[in-house]
Amino acid sequence: MMFCKRPLYSAVRRRATFILLAALTFAAGSVAATFWLVRQSSHKEKPIAHSANSDNALSICDLLDDPDRYSSSAVRVRATLVGYHQLALYDSNCLGENRILRATLDQPLRQKLITGIDALNGQGFVQGNFRANVTLVGRLEQASGRRCESEGNNLESDSSRSIEHCFVIIVTDVESVETASPTTLRMN
Repeated sequence: MMFCKRPLYSAVRRRATFILLAALTFAAGSVAATFWLVRQSSHKEKPIAHSANSDNALSICDLLDDPDRYSSSAVRVRATLVGYHQLALYDSNCLGENRILRATLDQPLRQKLITGIDALNGQGFVQGNFRANVTLVGRLEQASGRRCESEGNNLESDSSRSIEHCFVIIVTDVESVETASPTTLRMN
């Protein structure tokens, strides 16, 4: 009779050990998830910065006149977008030294941009490049490895030089895509 009780006792003991380990694993996961959620909520992005104009979007001039104010902030910007593989944002009213922003988009947002360009019935694609007025939401960051304080980008003085981007906007949404008039492409 003792022989029969022994296997039953070890089976119960194994189950109890398994249940205890499962409960401890669940508790540890719950604590880790709670810690992660608290940490995520404390790292919320700054609210989107707007300008005083009617559509509440900043211009390239606004961003580049005071980049420290908008650095690492969520911004809503209205500009002319040009390029294809590398996208640049500019405003024809805001030319001179370092007056171009590079725009980076992930694949779904690039597809949203392309859909908006396609809706312009050929007017958003000129000479192999996108050209459209856009409203974008994103985060302004300094371009890595750039020394923009001392080395300017004067588009008017040397058109053969490639354009250096001192700042980049990491796009999180494409709000609108509209036809750019030919005069908005004035680069010098």
